[in-house]
Amino acid sequence: MFGDKQINTLNDLSGDITVFCREKVSYNFVKRNFLKGNVYLWHDCAFYNIFKQIPDGLGILNTFREDKESIIDNVPEDNNDLSYSGYATKPLDELVNILKEYKEIHTDRLHIAICGALLGKDVKLFPNSYYKNKAVFEYSLSRFLNVSFLEENND
Repeated sequence: MFGDKQINTLNDLSGDITVFCREKVSYNFVKRNFLKGNVYLWHDCAFYNIFKQIPDGLGILNTFREDKESIIDNVPEDNNDLSYSGYATKPLDELVNILKEYKEIHTDRLHIAICGALLGKDVKLFPNSYYKNKAVFEYSLSRFLNVSFLEENND
């Protein structure tokens, strides 16, 4: 997420600077406001993981945020916010082992959605409190037939 503070920081740096943006909203903002260096639109680095397709799991994994980026009014009772539970700091294999157990993943966590997409899971991605999820869906995840973006929350 880019704003004036981040642009000022970039513009104050010296040397050759290259910025990669993973969606068009940030890319357009940085391209207009970054006074030096190069700006590229590029898929999130998580897309460069290669996973074997795995057999369908069972059931639905609800893994919604429980922080300030969440806009979900009613988090499901069986919610398991994997990223918040420490999986963001563990080896990727541990996250994959959890996700592979399920047939479908409902989330507003971008990297959970990306991992689920790459594993061939049915993924329903929900919006977060700003443009990130929708913008990355439009630029990258929309090419996956197993991923859909739901504009409304999961009431």
